[in-house]
Amino acid sequence: MRYAGKLGYGFAGVAAIAAIIIVLLLIFPSAMNYFRSNSPQGEDQSRDVTLMLRQKDSDFWNTVQKGAETAAKEFGVQLQIIAPDNDDDVEGQLAMVRSALKQGTDALIVAALDDTGMSKVIDEARIPVIAIDTELTSDNVLSFIGSNNYDAGQKAGKKMIELLDGRGEVAILSIMQDDRNTEQRVHGLLDAFKHAPGIEVLDNRYCMSSPEYCQEVTGVLMDKGEVDGIVALNGGASIGAAREVERRGMSQVVKMVAFDSALEQLELLQDGKLHGTIVQNPFSMGYLGVKHAAEAMDGQEIPERVDIPTKVIDIENMFWMDNQKLLFPFVK
Repeated sequence: MRYAGKLGYGFAGVAAIAAIIIVLLLIFPSAMNYFRSNSPQGEDQSRDVTLMLRQKDSDFWNTVQKGAETAAKEFGVQLQIIAPDNDDDVEGQLAMVRSALKQGTDALIVAALDDTGMSKVIDEARIPVIAIDTELTSDNVLSFIGSNNYDAGQKAGKKMIELLDGRGEVAILSIMQDDRNTEQRVHGLLDAFKHAPGIEVLDNRYCMSSPEYCQEVTGVLMDKGEVDGIVALNGGASIGAAREVERRGMSQVVKMVAFDSALEQLELLQDGKLHGTIVQNPFSMGYLGVKHAAEAMDGQEIPERVDIPTKVIDIENMFWMDNQKLLFPFVK
């Protein structure tokens, strides 16, 4: 009898525990939903932001990435970074953006290789879209963050005029045809040269961002005739051109103006083989892209345009404190 009593008590205890478990299972989802809905937005790690760069493994775009990663930690978003291997892979970049939109992301930050193609893809997006570096014509873009490339081209032209004392034969190394940024830089550059009748433009060649190919193109231009100055509209072009000029022993003769601030460019600048470079602020570009994407997801108003200033850096000012911060952005 004692044994049966104990057994009966055991069944009752199990039944009571089972009833408690059932009640908890009924309450628990509601409790979880309550805490999710009332948790601070900054702590919600479910917000996904995709950052589409123009190219992998580039000093400029690596710095953009560092700025974006800093902002992602600060504003509590999950950041996915995608990019084609080369900055001439327009179709590859478009396919990657389509895939990101199909898989699902809460916001998109894009540095487009092609305005027309990318704008068509962005037109289908139903999420906040921020354009960086390259302006897009799509009405779905909430904000553009980048430099005034026409103004930057003018700065490059004025620097070359100064270096040549207003007279000389100049070659231009561009990125690629129909690239919006390239066209604006060339436009600004040529308008600056209009104020110096003694400057003659020998040729405008496209060599993408490959230092090897740009060195080859520079050699072809220098074989054709005397070149007094070279304006390279991106980092890879300037490095390739500088290598060819140095190979010919003409670094002190041919004046060079470039864009961007890759480590090799800064070494060339310090050695007197590059005479000026137009520097942007890629860290701020990446940081502000994520910041404004997070704000847009929170329903806040964001500026339609954020201009990133450009600056002419040469051997005389590259060691100034403000310029050192620009050339070597500090990442917390």
